[in-house]
Amino acid sequence: MLKNVEKISFVGGKFKEPVNMELLCNNGGLAKSALVYGRNGSGKSTIAKAIRKIKSDEVSMIAEAEMKDGNDNIVLLGDDDKRKIFVFDEEYIDNNIKLQETGLKTIIMLGEQVDLNEKISKVEEELDIINKEYSNRGKEIEEVKNELNSCKSEMKKYFRKVGLIEID
Repeated sequence: MLKNVEKISFVGGKFKEPVNMELLCNNGGLAKSALVYGRNGSGKSTIAKAIRKIKSDEVSMIAEAEMKDGNDNIVLLGDDDKRKIFVFDEEYIDNNIKLQETGLKTIIMLGEQVDLNEKISKVEEELDIINKEYSNRGKEIEEVKNELNSCKSEMKKYFRKVGLIEID
């Protein structure tokens, strides 16, 4: 149960030995949020990945991760508890926030807008391919028309030569 969590324990990434971190306790009670900051390479992303692993996300670099209470007992989280955990890290930004820069105007897209923008880009690429195919088909049709007109012209010349009536 999430309200009993006071620590996170994990192994992986920068931490080769098991680590117990009191990230979530606030004067004996559960903190509503935790901010992890530090120098580059200090393990912040590894901690975020450990929390993602606890949420049941696929994280290969974390060997094991679990939440613990104040007595170091493992706290098993239900699906409802896991849905209440949010990790705002580089992976979250990569998946949910996109900057679209054109000239001096910058647009920030969040969440579903990023997915929609990617879908729009994909559809525009498909449309370009279809337009090129359409243009190529038009050129092929023009070539066939020219060939047909050439054949008609040759037939008219032949009919004139043999004295038959000209057919349009």
